[in-house]
Amino acid sequence: MDQELERAASLFDFDSVARLLQARVSVGGFTSLVDMLQVFPELRDRLSHGYDGRGSMAFKMLAKDRESGRVIVLAAMENCAAPPHLHRGGEFTVDFSGGLREHQWTAGSYTSGKPGERRSVKNWGVNTFHQPFTLDGKSWLGIYDQPAGLVAFDKMNRAELKRVFEMSLSIQPAPGSLPLFYELSDEEYRAQVAKELRLMMPPPAVAAG
Repeated sequence: MDQELERAASLFDFDSVARLLQARVSVGGFTSLVDMLQVFPELRDRLSHGYDGRGSMAFKMLAKDRESGRVIVLAAMENCAAPPHLHRGGEFTVDFSGGLREHQWTAGSYTSGKPGERRSVKNWGVNTFHQPFTLDGKSWLGIYDQPAGLVAFDKMNRAELKRVFEMSLSIQPAPGSLPLFYELSDEEYRAQVAKELRLMMPPPAVAAG
């Protein structure tokens, strides 16, 4: 990471960080994750399959405040879904190349524009929950600022899971309804929420044999 970018990140100057990264993106953006890695080699720090077992995703932690949990992250995805997660403090994202999709029940606001422009943003409010993903054959590169970090789906507590499910019903009716809250164990409840919201979950583990 060059010195100017490192300094801007250390100050949590999100606008300057976005501007410096955007300067590396050519007109028209990228067509694949391979191309992104050529221009942003720092993304190789964390490169893996997508959460749903498909495609690839990568990210670079640019800044992190351990006290508040705030993070600024450069991320890329191709043919995959990110882990579903909760934003207790909201999230602000700028697209540099491509675009992400969201489930229809997702709360929050989104307006599209040319990659990197201020109107090409996603602005998620406090306690919003979502699972961004790319369409088949599509890729995305962007940067996000999370004032309080995130809580991954498998770390969300029971009350948070219940609130997320109830929120989804107010936006788009789910195909069914959860059994009574007290009838399920924590993990059963989590699995049922994933099913009702049609979350893209990891493939079942294959037993060694």
